[in-house]
Amino acid sequence: MFERFTPQSRAVVRAATQAAAARARRAAHGRRGRRRPGSTELTARLFVAAVPPAAVTDALRTAVHRARAAAADLRWSEPERWHVTLAFLGPVPDERRADLDTRLARVARRHGPIAVETVGGGHFGDRVLWTAVRPGSAAVSGGAVSGGALAGLATGVRRAAARAGAAAGADDRPLRAHLTLARVPDRSRRALGLLVELLRADVEPLPWTVDRLVLMSSVDGAPGTPPMYREQASWPLTGTGR
Repeated sequence: MFERFTPQSRAVVRAATQAAAARARRAAHGRRGRRRPGSTELTARLFVAAVPPAAVTDALRTAVHRARAAAADLRWSEPERWHVTLAFLGPVPDERRADLDTRLARVARRHGPIAVETVGGGHFGDRVLWTAVRPGSAAVSGGAVSGGALAGLATGVRRAAARAGAAAGADDRPLRAHLTLARVPDRSRRALGLLVELLRADVEPLPWTVDRLVLMSSVDGAPGTPPMYREQASWPLTGTGR
């Protein structure tokens, strides 16, 4: 037996349908990735990074133990996610990727390996806790140049992205090389000074060499989880020219 719809019941159904559609639109708008036309998939945001080697991340994991234990309520980054962001590009159209890759490969050929070291700690406001990546000794790696060249590498990457038309969402702030260790949860306030003191006491210089450019993608995960990072491509820093 079928239920007969009255004008009143139709109005109730129509209102419920419209409310559900509005909630779906708000949820889609609230996500940081963009949706491809005609698709439910999120467009990845791209960034170019320098990634420390496993020996450094292992040593740093041990060095930050006291700070992590003192602030278990923070959202601590896992070591495999640590990186230095050289350029954040935002969503990049597929048709721009080939030119972007070609230009980044050219940047990598123009720059040789760069000696740096990870050391100490700092914070951005009351939200982000980090450890610094600063110029290292050229003795870190035979032929590696001073870490001061990292800013030059970042400049080259950003210019390449702009010329490829892949920098619409780029961050143009000067490079402040660091590895993000932890973030304060949303709607929370946290004094980070004590944690910075612990990091400066515990994180002694950890030398390493930036020897490749890595193009990474970032896509939002489930609510309450960090974005998912994936390596899309990489190029060795050879310093061999154009």
